[in-house]
Amino acid sequence: MQRVRIESLTDLVFGLALSIGALVLTLQDQQDTLDLMTSILWFVFSFLILISVWLNYSYIMSKITVETPSALLLNLVLLLCVSLEPFVLNVMVDEGNVDEVLETASSAYAIIVGTIMACLGAMLHRSMEMHLERGDQEGARNERRLRNSRIFYSAAFYLTLLPIFWDVQVAGFPLRFIVWYASPLLWMINVAANQVGRHLRR
Repeated sequence: MQRVRIESLTDLVFGLALSIGALVLTLQDQQDTLDLMTSILWFVFSFLILISVWLNYSYIMSKITVETPSALLLNLVLLLCVSLEPFVLNVMVDEGNVDEVLETASSAYAIIVGTIMACLGAMLHRSMEMHLERGDQEGARNERRLRNSRIFYSAAFYLTLLPIFWDVQVAGFPLRFIVWYASPLLWMINVAANQVGRHLRR
């Protein structure tokens, strides 16, 4: 499959995922201001996750060959997870569902985002190998650092599958959600630190 077709399909899937998330927000029955703000915060959270993944993906695609079977498989798994993200998020934040459904949906969401990050980590590992094959040690170090950060985020989401992260609550929210909320903030701090590091190395 040609690179341009893979990237076009990917852009379409990401665009649909973001659009569905916004559409679901308009269809929800908001009873009061708290419900409205909660829905908006969840949409912003989903938006930040999907945009960060898309930015990472676009960067990686400029570095690696995607026509190989392994790279194509990683792309398909990533796209499947991105497609599922808005649906599972909507189930998870629907207060009309019973606790058992909410817990199952939140576990599924942790698996989905964890798998997305794992796919990005695997792609970055391949990019690191390509830099090493060309003898580009500096580029390889950068890709290794990015790979390790994606593995960290993947492990963090998988770790929240443990029952304690659902049973323990902070300010009325499961600890699982608190860890998730922190991930976009950590990502932005990481991006800022990288930019500062590049500037200092010049």
